[in-house]
Amino acid sequence: MALDPVQVLPLLNIYETNNSQMLTTIYNYVIYTGNKKPDNDTNLKWMDEAVKQRNLVDVDWALANFNISNEPSLYQLGNNKLSNLKANTLIIWGDKDVTVPKIMFDETVRLLPEATVLVYENAGHSIIVDETEKLAIDIVHFIS
Repeated sequence: MALDPVQVLPLLNIYETNNSQMLTTIYNYVIYTGNKKPDNDTNLKWMDEAVKQRNLVDVDWALANFNISNEPSLYQLGNNKLSNLKANTLIIWGDKDVTVPKIMFDETVRLLPEATVLVYENAGHSIIVDETEKLAIDIVHFIS
């Protein structure tokens, strides 16, 4: 997975060289695709911290291999533990998200038909940046 030339290896190289500016460029194309971006000072602080990440390969491996459905994925057959889920579930997604495309969102909704689904218009992968207050209100409302 560390040799993946599209998603993982470029980020590992950025982390190795502490290239916060390049990470900012990538985030602008794949994370901040909604209606807002953090201001430059805040974003620089975030990127300076993000380049310190040392568990990217582990995180990507976990994301690729996590499959609690009863259907196979590209990496795992699925262990059907989703059928044991009893808790209320909230699925949130931004309609401008290019990191988690609509087909993946739709698949999640299909597998969790009882879930509460919130789609944020003009929000990208970082809904907490695009819709900070609305997201907080929606989460509190869901929990209560």
